[in-house]
Amino acid sequence: MGAIAGAAVPRSGQAPRHTDVAIAAALAVLTLLLSIVGLGEWPGITPDEGWVLQAPRNLVRYGVYGTWSADGPLPFDPDVTTGPAVLLPVAAAFTTFGDGLAPARAVVAVYAALAVVAFYAAARASVDRWMAGLSTLLLVLALAPFNRTAIGEVPALFWMLTGGLAWTRSLEDERRRWALLAAGCFAMAVMCK
Repeated sequence: MGAIAGAAVPRSGQAPRHTDVAIAAALAVLTLLLSIVGLGEWPGITPDEGWVLQAPRNLVRYGVYGTWSADGPLPFDPDVTTGPAVLLPVAAAFTTFGDGLAPARAVVAVYAALAVVAFYAAARASVDRWMAGLSTLLLVLALAPFNRTAIGEVPALFWMLTGGLAWTRSLEDERRRWALLAAGCFAMAVMCK
């Protein structure tokens, strides 16, 4: 398992675990910086993003998780393709900061930073620090514009990576908690889309 996950003990000549934490944190901060600059303006809102953001907006305003049509509310509208694992935190952001594109996208920006940390941890389980950092940096650069739109791809990536880390840990540690955590993470990934 990777150094961040705690299973690997540094061998002699290796930098201590706090170096991995510092690298992962720096990459997460870079991800947040690249994600939040001009968050409400670029990219322009897409039809999918506009449609799915009705659900958290209506939840905050009217207490209905769904969209509205000429006939009234459509609770749990099947056309809302982004799930509650993304839209409920967006509703919380709307409650805290007001509804708008920037607060909704900020939720996905946080998920992007968390996904970068999980990716680095997964990479460190397989390769050295230099290669893990480089491959994670490439992920950071490849995330745009998905880290800047309030849809479920980036949050699903975070939950899948975290589930994979927990599942790998469950193979090394016979206690059920890691397998249960992996199952919960995979379920959250499904609920993102």
